[in-house]
Amino acid sequence: MKTLVVRVLYRPALILPLLVLTQLMVTLDFSLGQITLVVVAKGARFVYRWVIRLSTYTWLRCLAISLRSRAHLGGTIPDGCGCKG
Repeated sequence: MKTLVVRVLYRPALILPLLVLTQLMVTLDFSLGQITLVVVAKGARFVYRWVIRLSTYTWLRCLAISLRSRAHLGGTIPDGCGCKG
């Protein structure tokens, strides 16, 4: 039984979000409306940062491919990089 509890409960990916949610609920006095707003705001912030990071990575990759192709191939952009221009 002890090994089952250790195997199931001692996982940071499972326990840490529950601890954060519990701390948030206690801080906001279990007001479900406020908790929902905070969770939605944090989720939106995470998605926004992820989209910005992804678009920045894509833009930098495109720029590198464009500069490399212009230097070595006479100014043509290879197909499949997603670049325009």
